[in-house]
Amino acid sequence: MDPTVSAYYDKRGFFKLSTNLMDKAHIFPALKDFDRAVQLDPQNAVALFHHAQCSGIVISPDAACSEFTKAKSMDPSLEIENFRRRYCDHKEN
Repeated sequence: MDPTVSAYYDKRGFFKLSTNLMDKAHIFPALKDFDRAVQLDPQNAVALFHHAQCSGIVISPDAACSEFTKAKSMDPSLEIENFRRRYCDHKEN
């Protein structure tokens, strides 16, 4: 796969995230890959969704909420409502 393509970094980051989800030290390398994926293709809603998952764990729920909301608006077919609710509902209470 071509490392100049957004999907390369999204897939690599997803692999890192999925194999080490419980270890926060491994989330940062995945987050870096998702950063790169979004830089290469700002319209990559899936990469932004994956970035939001990492953001919610290591940055803040507010950052994740914003990213989940943006990803959903970019691609309404994404089934991410459970994730979005987890990070956004705390703001409504």
